[in-house]
Amino acid sequence: LLFCLLVFCKEVTSQGVQGGLPFAPGQRYEVGFSVCTSYHANGSVASSVLYDECNSFCCGGQVILNSTNLDCCGSREHGSPYSTLYERCCSWWTGHGRAYSKFSFVGSVGCCGTSLIDWGQDRCCYGDSRIVPSVFQWQTQKCCQGRVLPAPASARPSWYADCCGSTATYDKRTHSCPCGDGNVVSGPSSRTTCCRSSNGATAPYISDSQICCNGAVGMKENRFCCGSLPVVGVVGESVCCNGKLAAVVPPNANLTECCNGSPYDPRFNVCCESRLLEVVEGADQCCGR
Repeated sequence: LLFCLLVFCKEVTSQGVQGGLPFAPGQRYEVGFSVCTSYHANGSVASSVLYDECNSFCCGGQVILNSTNLDCCGSREHGSPYSTLYERCCSWWTGHGRAYSKFSFVGSVGCCGTSLIDWGQDRCCYGDSRIVPSVFQWQTQKCCQGRVLPAPASARPSWYADCCGSTATYDKRTHSCPCGDGNVVSGPSSRTTCCRSSNGATAPYISDSQICCNGAVGMKENRFCCGSLPVVGVVGESVCCNGKLAAVVPPNANLTECCNGSPYDPRFNVCCESRLLEVVEGADQCCGR
């Protein structure tokens, strides 16, 4: 019986037929059959087909007929078929794979994830293990948390460059990335720092010319902080009253005072027991309640 089964498989393979039968979710199938599923780039299912495991296999969402020295480079979902006799497989644990001619692997050439790399000239960029590594040129590019980014023209060779998060690079001689979030500022790291708020927001700033107000940044010469508010007040336009930022009472900002969190002009009002009263005929003092 085993001999007959092997002969049958060989006969089917020799016909050169490739593919499978359409398969619907929930459909039942016999032992010896399996489902090969292909996916779109966004991860959704593109198609599912039923195939006979006796004469074929699933590789990268394709049903491939068995053949001598034919195997899958990668997984059923993301791999690609290749000849083990003439090709070498470069794969990553995510199941992605790609095969290259064995003649390509000479000298210092090897695999970087699913790509070919000449270790004598290039580097392999590793990041999150879920991301397939990629090849980069170390003199003109930087590997930033698994992403390959171009180094600034002024910072080449790239040992003058550094990463700012996973989205930007900069020349560390003239710029800096104090918050590590992709925001690059002009000035070396010795002059910059990160302004952080109580809720986790960040903003870079130059410490000798700017101020940090709980995540908000402003110029020292005409801005000020009001308590722990995440905003910057403008000198001459706003005033801080009991931790609240309010507009000044015109016409003279220097005369503005606060009463129970509200600004007022002491020439025209008086604050009595947290209440604003008008100045009457020069009477500007409180008497009881």
